[in-house]
Amino acid sequence: MKLLYTVLLWSITSVIVYSQCSAVEVNNSSILQTGSSGGNCTYIVNANITLQRGNASVKVFYTCGTNATEMVLEDCFSWDKPSTKNFTSSSFTCPCEAEVSVRFIGYANPSCGGNACGEVGTINSGESTESQLALDLTNFKVEGLIRDQACFSWEVEPTETGTVFQLEKSTDGKSFVALTSLSYRDIRIQGTTATYCMPLRGTAQYFRIKAVETTGKVHTSPVRFVKNKSAFTEVQFSPVSHQIRLVGDVDDLMAKPLYIYSAGGQLVHQQTINSDRIDLPQLVGGIYIVRIPQAEGPLVRKVII
Repeated sequence: MKLLYTVLLWSITSVIVYSQCSAVEVNNSSILQTGSSGGNCTYIVNANITLQRGNASVKVFYTCGTNATEMVLEDCFSWDKPSTKNFTSSSFTCPCEAEVSVRFIGYANPSCGGNACGEVGTINSGESTESQLALDLTNFKVEGLIRDQACFSWEVEPTETGTVFQLEKSTDGKSFVALTSLSYRDIRIQGTTATYCMPLRGTAQYFRIKAVETTGKVHTSPVRFVKNKSAFTEVQFSPVSHQIRLVGDVDDLMAKPLYIYSAGGQLVHQQTINSDRIDLPQLVGGIYIVRIPQAEGPLVRKVII
């Protein structure tokens, strides 16, 4: 399974980005247990990785269990020219009962120094990147369709409707925060391709999607790097729950005031934001304006009820 990624983002202000990490492919990888003692198990990572152009390097990070601190191995897998290499990592130890997760982080230089340019692969213990998954997240893409608008797409199994998807962003390609959680009813599916669109603004961003199956199993896509405008908040109205939903950089809006005005300019609702879901008073149908003051200028959105 190849974890090659490229990003195409079209708009008047967009830039096609070929980060050096986009030339790195993790062809296959696995976590192997090599021994155990006193409840702790020893592991190594095997990987076959291709560099298509230039020079680059890859570090390996591992986690022992869901809430454990991520650690980095001493290994630095590097290339000074395009080639395919087989790597065996140094050994590391985790409690035997803990699920082991490994991430491959790419660097746009051959010394593993400087800033990382993104995640180029992930794997969990008991899996292999060669195995077939119901969700093929290796095809996760970001495409800008119009100015300030981007669509995220990935492959799904249409009959597996219980899976929840979490769209995440990062400024450094390593530490991610959630933008929004999506169920099958929130995305558009055509064939086996799922699509979700939202606005973009701001500086360079990294994106990835996580899929959490009904069994609790988590799959993570490769990281996509986008140099354009970062995801920002849009407002959606849910007639079933009679709420408005804030989608995007919601963490930046917490504890800020929110005002809702009628089409005639009358203030009909105000509150402090403490969730991405805003309960509405029983407003009559019509067009309303949502306004959230910010230091860089107010966020103003139209919502139809």
